[in-house]
Amino acid sequence: MKHIHADDGSWWSYDEMSEPLGKGAFGTVFSGESKTGRAVAIKVIRPQAYDGHLLPAREAEIFSIVSKTSPAPKYVLVPFAVVNDSEDLVIVMPHAEMSLAKAITESPFDQVSAITALLDIAKGIDELAGMGILHRDLKPENILKFGNHWEVTDFGISRDTNTSTAPMTFTIWGTKEYMAPERWMQTPQTVKSDLYAFGIIAYQILAGRLPFVGTRDEVRRQHLTVAPAPLPTDIHPRLSRLVLRLLSKVAEERPPDARYVVETLEECLKQAQLKLSPSLHRLGASSVAAESRRLQAESAVAEAREKQSEDARIRLGALIELDELFQRSVEDIQHILPEAQLKTLRPRITPRGVTYPPHGWELTVSDGGLRVEVWEVVIAAEWEDYPDLCVACAVYPYSGSERREPLANIVCEVRGTACSWHLVTMRRRGKLEGVSKESFPHVWRNLNSPGRTIHTQIGGAASGATKEPFTVDSIADLLGQAIDQIEYNN
Repeated sequence: MKHIHADDGSWWSYDEMSEPLGKGAFGTVFSGESKTGRAVAIKVIRPQAYDGHLLPAREAEIFSIVSKTSPAPKYVLVPFAVVNDSEDLVIVMPHAEMSLAKAITESPFDQVSAITALLDIAKGIDELAGMGILHRDLKPENILKFGNHWEVTDFGISRDTNTSTAPMTFTIWGTKEYMAPERWMQTPQTVKSDLYAFGIIAYQILAGRLPFVGTRDEVRRQHLTVAPAPLPTDIHPRLSRLVLRLLSKVAEERPPDARYVVETLEECLKQAQLKLSPSLHRLGASSVAAESRRLQAESAVAEAREKQSEDARIRLGALIELDELFQRSVEDIQHILPEAQLKTLRPRITPRGVTYPPHGWELTVSDGGLRVEVWEVVIAAEWEDYPDLCVACAVYPYSGSERREPLANIVCEVRGTACSWHLVTMRRRGKLEGVSKESFPHVWRNLNSPGRTIHTQIGGAASGATKEPFTVDSIADLLGQAIDQIEYNN
């Protein structure tokens, strides 16, 4: 039997070999008792399992704030004691009847009991906000029932917003099913991040299921870009609208604070047992449908923004890879042509801390060279089954300000996150050439259309497109072709 002693002379005991009441990422909870025989729960956090003393220090810090708050919070668990026992942090707490997670699995909530539980949780979030605390890991496992009310607990990754710095921020830590979009994006968090998690809990209680499930990547995508499925139609429309608003992808669209949520839920509780007239029922259904459409539109915008962001990341990575290819090539070329120089073309204005991809290169020798221009080329949606076009470029022979027809095109294809660079040329009038930006999409479709001829009519001449890997040697060959086109006046 293990004994825990507090500075005031109180002590508690628990059996380390007994079956735990619960076990989470940050600690193990045992059943114990006080010296008077009162049942308690004892949470033991062993710091060596969690990167030193940071996690215990954080939970001890938050519980210290909770314990010193006056008047004492009613809907946030106040521990009996927080004790440093050798290297362990031990938190002695009241013994709960059950967790919300267990209650959800045991039997469905009727609407009144659901609103009552949600009211307690919202009041707990409001109490925490009043102390300047963001919970950041709200979930049914961290909500416990004591008598006829529920309390919020478990502050392993919580944050005291009154403190400007912390030894560890735990920005991306949490339980994936309950993490707000801004947490996934690692942008600043407010009480609205906790309100989003509260919205997930409310949806789970009312619908009997989580709105977003799957692997971590799948759940992340859903939090960022997918609207939840409709709630059951027998839920009071005001409650349904509140839950959908809580699940807004944009934090600014959520309720302003926990106090607003508490007041709305109090009104919902009054109205839950009132029978709506057919007209009011239809009006309520229309209002819920409108809120659902708003959330779907918001999700569509978020999805497009996420796609653009992902495309931009892939494009930047691809262009950096091409830049490295040109850098390597000029080192080889200088063995033959020592005067060869490479210039990477970038935007003239580059704010500090912002990385812009190159939008071209100039590879020059004494009397000429190559100029590569990066295009923005969009391929029509019907070709989405073919390799994705990430970047397309034109390669021109270059002599001062003179620019002729392109020698070739360079393209980057993407499958998943893998990029591959290719050289695309057309054979016209007995020689290999590139094509203009306007003609290129047509050539690309021919190259990536099974069963279709790769011959097309460009500029009135029969043309055949070829595609091959683009390498350091490809750059040397293109430079050789450019030098062959240099003309000298007598």
